[in-house]
Amino acid sequence: MSVTTTVVNEPVTITLSGVSANYWGNCYGVQMTNASLVSTATAIATAATVSATTAPAAPLVLVNGTFTAGAGGWVGTGYTLGDGCAAAGVSTPSLGKWAPNSLTFSFTSQAVTQKVVVPSPGLVTFSVTVFDGSMASPFQVVLQDSNETATKGQTTPSGYATPKVVSVSVTTTVINEPVTITLSGVSANYWGNCYGVQMTNALLVSGANTTIPTTTIPATTTIPTTTILTPTVSSSTSTTTTTKPTATTAPVVYTAKVGDVGPSGGPVFFVDMTAPVGSQYMEAAPSNWSGGLSEPALSWVAAIAAANAYRGSGATTWHLPTKDELNKLCLYARNVTTGTICSAAAGTMRAGFPSGVYWSSTDSSVAANAWAMLFSVGLSSGTSKLGALGVRPVRFFIPAATPVTTTSTSTSSTTSTSTTTIVKPVVTTTTIAAPPTCAMGGLCNVGDIGPSGGSIVSANPFAAAGSRYVESAPLSFQRSYPSAGFVPSFGVPADYATAVSNLAAYSVNGRTGWRLPTKLELQQWEGAGLSGWPGTLADGKAYWSTDVFVSNRVAYNCYASVSINYIHYDVDLVNYWGFRTF
Repeated sequence: MSVTTTVVNEPVTITLSGVSANYWGNCYGVQMTNASLVSTATAIATAATVSATTAPAAPLVLVNGTFTAGAGGWVGTGYTLGDGCAAAGVSTPSLGKWAPNSLTFSFTSQAVTQKVVVPSPGLVTFSVTVFDGSMASPFQVVLQDSNETATKGQTTPSGYATPKVVSVSVTTTVINEPVTITLSGVSANYWGNCYGVQMTNALLVSGANTTIPTTTIPATTTIPTTTILTPTVSSSTSTTTTTKPTATTAPVVYTAKVGDVGPSGGPVFFVDMTAPVGSQYMEAAPSNWSGGLSEPALSWVAAIAAANAYRGSGATTWHLPTKDELNKLCLYARNVTTGTICSAAAGTMRAGFPSGVYWSSTDSSVAANAWAMLFSVGLSSGTSKLGALGVRPVRFFIPAATPVTTTSTSTSSTTSTSTTTIVKPVVTTTTIAAPPTCAMGGLCNVGDIGPSGGSIVSANPFAAAGSRYVESAPLSFQRSYPSAGFVPSFGVPADYATAVSNLAAYSVNGRTGWRLPTKLELQQWEGAGLSGWPGTLADGKAYWSTDVFVSNRVAYNCYASVSINYIHYDVDLVNYWGFRTF
């Protein structure tokens, strides 16, 4: 039996009574043993949920997995890598030149290779993302060690295919065993340009991924406190019948179709259940995604930054669509259910899609242009990156479904012998801290506020420690920085040597190592400023970069949808901003 006390040090009275009968001259009636008095106390713990995480397999040293021009790593089989897609008739693959950070193959079968030494025996997996371009183009990914048959990954060409991740694995058996990666493809000539197999994001890892499930720790935990009356140890034998519910979860298969409303309120415009999990569904942002009545009109660089910064439904995977994804979005916008190429010959425009021109993230064959599409006529063409065109972010998503739970009841009988020991009460309080943010030294994403208060403009968590992130200086960088003998203002232009020297002396939140940025880092930073990212500027000024053009420095300007390169001598007075890698 129980009572609830309501004040501190409140007394309770225990009364025990019974009637005994005389049986053959002996008292044989009610017997009582093992008396105890127990109270419960509530200890408060900070509620916390530790989300499910996947610990990735250990990355191996793969040179130039981003396929960056001039970064090396990959070699041709009997020839030197060139710019195979610069003009018709050139037959060597392009390493980061036809399309940034991608390997593009030319008109005939070609192959590139790289050999990597694996320190410890075990499973080794190579993966790469493949686009098969504007026409169906076969390709092959091969991984081979020193004493096993080569493992090949091959995908049937489909034309305008969704990007696919192709993975192959081998198992090494000795220490420091070399493995060889071979990539090959055939490209088709499309409207006078070489536009075929493209490969991006190569990764070589050892071991397998380990998934840690989601754990939720409740905000309030009740811990019993035991008050000892008489310390006793007793043994008893009892038979107990228990009835308990059994919950079963029926499997749920999520199905969606083109035209459904996605998790972020925009339309589901592409579904392919034959694609790998994670790339089966695509949704577009709603037409008012930027806060206005319709999409904004931005330059190409600003459009990429704005799409990457969008956080509809809290997702961080929004991006400017590729040329192929934009074609699929056009098919949906024109309500076309057959065919693979968007054109004015079929369908009518849906509500929520103006008939203007939309940017894609794909470069054209001219470095100053990128592919764009006019939805009203289904026309795709190379357009100057300086123009102000429509922006509609897209993303892949995995739908969430609520499982159906049924409850049944089962009855069981058990006989057990138990020993009970009354122990001294213990009350504990536990507080679990939340994971640190990027600013507190945790993992960072592009657009996050960094440890110094600036903006993260580049993030690669798989890179070596110390080179995973690039952070711009905070906006306080504009204020004066005191130093012995002079007080320069970072808002005032300086020659190249002075800018380098001032940055070497700059420190914020105890963090040093500041430097001038590359032109690409400036483009990312100023483009993000046009999109309203915190910790960035869009002030219409040119800034020093470390790029060199014919012995002169390149200053870069990005403002009001106009991207301009300025060439300056080192003695010229130019604005500058600090960046650091960590």
